[in-house]
Amino acid sequence: MSPARSPTLGLFCLSSFFLTSPAHAQAPAEEARAWTSPVTHATAAPDAADHDAEDGVADADREARALQLKDRADELFRTREYVRALELYERAHRIFPDARLLYNAGRSLQALGRYGDALQTFLEFQREAPEELRAQLHGFDALLEDLRGRVCEVRVGVNEPGATITLGSEVLGESPLSAPRFVNAGEVRLRVSKDGYFPVEKNVVLRGGGTASLDVVLESQARHGKLIVLSKVPGTTISVGDLVLGQAPTEVVLPPGTHRVLARKREHDDASTQVVLEAGQERTITLNPAAPALYERWWFWAGVGVVAAGTVVTILALQPSSPSYTDGDFTPSAISAPLVSF
Repeated sequence: MSPARSPTLGLFCLSSFFLTSPAHAQAPAEEARAWTSPVTHATAAPDAADHDAEDGVADADREARALQLKDRADELFRTREYVRALELYERAHRIFPDARLLYNAGRSLQALGRYGDALQTFLEFQREAPEELRAQLHGFDALLEDLRGRVCEVRVGVNEPGATITLGSEVLGESPLSAPRFVNAGEVRLRVSKDGYFPVEKNVVLRGGGTASLDVVLESQARHGKLIVLSKVPGTTISVGDLVLGQAPTEVVLPPGTHRVLARKREHDDASTQVVLEAGQERTITLNPAAPALYERWWFWAGVGVVAAGTVVTILALQPSSPSYTDGDFTPSAISAPLVSF
């Protein structure tokens, strides 16, 4: 959206222009998501009569056209058709840049759960709107604070210019990005791609209310090959040479040549192979560490020994004890009882 300031901020009455009352502005974003219904319409295509601001068009005509679009957007918002409402608010703002259109666009983004874009739009509204207008929005600061807790401020650095940067389903733009972006907190897939280079993809966890710096190195397909390693054994750790890649599935970009790949898992036999990579080539291999046979495990023989020892003890315990006999001798004077008299 253009940051241009509206020539006449008295365009619309504040009470009728805002879709939400100041009290609603204090409601958390969770409430906005709760009353969001599934969108059943695609983004509306521009009507033939709709056009952006052009030189030579009177401000009054632009103002009237923006008001028409705003009224249509209001109705769509009330029927929870937020995608179409957002498109009309943005078009109205391009025709006649009034800061209050940004507020309603931000509300549409919030209802769609696009908290990062909503925060960015509300901050743009905050910069454009005069102080007396912002003063009428009780709870606006609380709204911004709530949204900040739902997003992460992300900076993505790429070693090559002109690379397309995608987070989740949103394309952030091409490198270098001019500024950090607000992105919904949570786990998301980062993808960076450019013609002639191997794309980089990885999962990143973005913390709400925090910041994240993501640095990506793209490698030329003319000077490197790509190796993808799979395993059918869960928890298998993959290494290429001295480089530990982590658990399979995993991938790595390597210079051309021969590389030793090792798959390792605790209490399993290692699996390894030699892989030859050529420049521009992408290879996929599968390595499965083997579980040793039962008789090869140390605890198997330890258990056998314990069982055998227990059997011997049991046999000995069941043998009858032999009676003890004397040889009939006794020590003189050992009998002290008196003789029997006859």
